[in-house]
Amino acid sequence: MNRPIKDYVDYRVGNARSALEAAQILIDASEPLGAINRLYYAAFHAVNALLVTKGLSAAKHKGVRSHFFQNWLKTGVFPKEFATLYDQLFDERNNADYRDFAEIDVTEATALLSATRQFVDAVEAEARSAIRETSE
Repeated sequence: MNRPIKDYVDYRVGNARSALEAAQILIDASEPLGAINRLYYAAFHAVNALLVTKGLSAAKHKGVRSHFFQNWLKTGVFPKEFATLYDQLFDERNNADYRDFAEIDVTEATALLSATRQFVDAVEAEARSAIRETSE
């Protein structure tokens, strides 16, 4: 990493926010399967922003999940509901992207959008807090 950690956090949070916006557009267009993909990636990018604050990274999705669970969920930084949501988004994304005849309705996708927004907000706040702590 040659840039300040803040730049990486800004970039990854920006990706998360873009994915949330895309999910909203897809929901509005009655395309919930596409929205699920974007919701998972919103959470994934937000978690990657958090990982970089501890100098962590992973080559695979399961590695990102493992770091997040080990460093922020098992330690109680985030509620257990975040683990459930992250796992649900991962599973739903896999189903939507790879399973034939996958289904999810707009109502469920809309509820997941709301939950994912809260997730991204909280993860971003934690990442920004970690940046402030390291710069003090």
